[in-house]
Amino acid sequence: QQNADGEGAYLDQAVLTRAPIWQRYEANGSPPSEVQALDLASDGTLWIGTRLGGVGRLGTDGTWCAFNSNDPVVRANMTDADGHVRALVVGTDGRVWFHALPNTGDARAIDILAPGAGCDHSHDDWAHIPHGDHRFDGRYWRTARDADGNLFFLSDGDAGLEPDHGGIDVASSDLGRFVSIAPDTLGGSAVGALAFDSESAPWTQAYVGLNGLTNHGLKRWDRAGQLFPPSVPGPFNFSELALPSTISVSEYRDIVVLPGTKTLWIGTDSGVFEYDALNRRVVTNLRAKVDGHAGLISGDVKDLQLDRFGNLWIATVKGLNRIRLDQRQPAPVELVIETFTTIETIRERNAASTVGQLYDPRRALAPLPAPKVNGLSYDAARDRLWLATEGGTAVIDVAGLSQHVQTALDQVVLYPNPVRLDAGHREVRLAKLSEPATVTIYTIEGEEVCTVTDREDGDIVWTLGAPSCLESEGNFHAASGAYLVRITTSAGSTMRTLVVIQ
Repeated sequence: QQNADGEGAYLDQAVLTRAPIWQRYEANGSPPSEVQALDLASDGTLWIGTRLGGVGRLGTDGTWCAFNSNDPVVRANMTDADGHVRALVVGTDGRVWFHALPNTGDARAIDILAPGAGCDHSHDDWAHIPHGDHRFDGRYWRTARDADGNLFFLSDGDAGLEPDHGGIDVASSDLGRFVSIAPDTLGGSAVGALAFDSESAPWTQAYVGLNGLTNHGLKRWDRAGQLFPPSVPGPFNFSELALPSTISVSEYRDIVVLPGTKTLWIGTDSGVFEYDALNRRVVTNLRAKVDGHAGLISGDVKDLQLDRFGNLWIATVKGLNRIRLDQRQPAPVELVIETFTTIETIRERNAASTVGQLYDPRRALAPLPAPKVNGLSYDAARDRLWLATEGGTAVIDVAGLSQHVQTALDQVVLYPNPVRLDAGHREVRLAKLSEPATVTIYTIEGEEVCTVTDREDGDIVWTLGAPSCLESEGNFHAASGAYLVRITTSAGSTMRTLVVIQ
C-alpha cells in the first residue's frame, strides 16, 4: 500500500499450482480512470467506458488499447473529447456504441466505433447518431442488448433538452432500423433498468424499471411482435406490476430474470428484492447487512448478473455479493450471502457495527482494485465475470469459484474433539462438507449457541464464541461442557457431540 511519505508497494499473491481465481487490471495496465461501464464482444474482447479516459479495449491476447483524447485521431471523432463515458454496449458486429452523460441541458451524440487492426487509430472507423436523429435525444446512462442484437438506450429522464425527453431509444445493430419509445408510452421518463425474458432467443416479454414512481415503477412489456416501424410499441404493451407499499424505489439499477421462470431479481439504490411476476408478489427483500442476519455489503446496488452455475452476483458501492441460488435452502432458512471486498471496507463496516464483527477478513477479503463496483459482465463461453470498479477492472474465474464439494455426512470430520484450551486449541473445524452447509452449535440443554455457514479454506470453523461462531468483538467464550453440533448439507442433516475443556 502506501505510507505518509508516498513510499510502498503492492503485494500480489501468485498461486503456482493452478490458474488464479482473480485477476486485476489497475491504472498501470488499463486506461487510468474510474470504469463506469463494460461489455463483452462475442469473441471475449472486453470494452470499458471510463469517467475521464474514453473507452478501452482488452483483446483476447491480453493487451489493452485506449481510445481517448491523447490521440488526435480519436479526439477528432469522439463526441466528448474529454472522455466522459457513461453508457456503453457492444453490437453483434463487434462495434462499440457509447455515450457521455452530459450536463443538464447539454446534448451529446452516440458514438459508434469499429476499431481497426491492432491499435492503429488511423484505421478506426467512426459513425455517430447525432442528438435528435431518429428522435434519439436522451441522456443515456444504461444500455441493454437483446438476443437479436437490437440495442436499447435508457434515458435518465432529464427534462432540460426536449419537452418529451426520456424513455427508451432502440437501434438495430446494423443501423438500419430505429424506434423511440416516449415517456407517455412507457408511463415514465427516467428508465433505470430493462431485462428480457430470454437472453438466448427472441424475447416475448421484458421488464422495465421506471425511476421516481415509488411502488408504481415496475412494468411488464409485452412485445406482441411490435418493436420497429410500422408496428411500434404503444401504451397497451406496458402494464404495471404491483408492488407493496413497503417497496418504494427511487432508482432501479438492474433487473435479471431467472431462466425459464417468471422470477425477477431487482437491484435498486436501497437493496435488492426477488419478485414473482406470475403471482405479482415480493418473495425476498434484502438490504444492507447490519447484524447477524443475511444482508448486502451495501444497499446501494449498481448492477446484477446471473451465471450458468446458479450464482446471482450483486455489484454495490462497497463491494461484490454472491448468492448461490442453486443451493438455496427452503424457508425459513436465510439466504447465504457471500461478500468480496477490500480490507479497508471490511474494517469500515466492522467499526460502524453495534453488534460486533460483521465481516471476517479471512472470508470476505478479495483483490478488488476498489470497493465500488459499477458494472458486471459475464462471459458465458469462458465462465469469467468481469467487474468495472472505481479503481480499474477485475475478472473472476467463476467456474473455479463455484466448484461443488460432495461428501456423505458420515465422512464429515470434526476436529479437535475434545477441545482442550490447555493444549492450545482455539477453534473447531468441520471438514469434508458438501455445499451448501450450515452448522449450528447447541448446549446440551438444546439452547442455540451460534450458527455458521462461512468457510475458511474449505472448512467451517467455530472459534468457540457466541453469539457469533466466528471471531467477533463482544463474543462470549464457550464454557466447559458438552455441545451438540447440527450439520446440514445437501446430503442431509446429522448431529454430532463435541466436548470443550477449559
